[in-house]
Amino acid sequence: MVSTFTNLDYQVGKYFKVREFQSKDGYPTVLIDDNLVDLLDQIREYFGKPVVITSGYRTKSHNAAVGGVSNSQHTLGKAADIQVTGVPPAAVQTYVYDHSKYTVGTYTTFTHVDTRTTVKLFPGNTEFVRTNYEKYKAEEIKEETEMAEKRYQKLEEIPDYAKEIIEDLIKSDIIKGTGEGLNLTEDMLRVIVICYRMALTNANNIYQLAKTLGGETK
Repeated sequence: MVSTFTNLDYQVGKYFKVREFQSKDGYPTVLIDDNLVDLLDQIREYFGKPVVITSGYRTKSHNAAVGGVSNSQHTLGKAADIQVTGVPPAAVQTYVYDHSKYTVGTYTTFTHVDTRTTVKLFPGNTEFVRTNYEKYKAEEIKEETEMAEKRYQKLEEIPDYAKEIIEDLIKSDIIKGTGEGLNLTEDMLRVIVICYRMALTNANNIYQLAKTLGGETK
């Protein structure tokens, strides 16, 4: 079903707002197909990376101005041209081709998707080159795993958002780490930062936090 929106900040699906689909000529009313949103959510969740809509709904005048065909699915709110951060358009095309019933096509810098079920490949896509999309998912999982397992041993390695707090705790002799170093994970840093900000200068709370996390304390 195609819905009509005028509130540009309205949330559609899990990851998008209406303004991301708005016609580039600034027309305040936006048409969006519910099935299109579901497909974009699916792509976003699979790759685990941001999906940027470069062209969503188009008014007929804007569509004509950019050279779109008169019966463009964009004018019906049923199409989107997208870029997935760090993933080649051809890989996105292959994923959609394999995992949906909708139309998909690829260009040099973006992937076109629309909710037609009568055409599998976007007209004009004369060649379909199968591209491995699974490796981009695997890379995302690997990066998340490495980040979760990474341990910071030196103050210089601590991310900027936590460095000042950790430095203060070290100077206060509250956190001394282990024989290998500070031995702090990303999750530990986040917990320390949150609790530090909540507790402010309450040294007792900080002491208990460090002790709970297993660091050597004084």
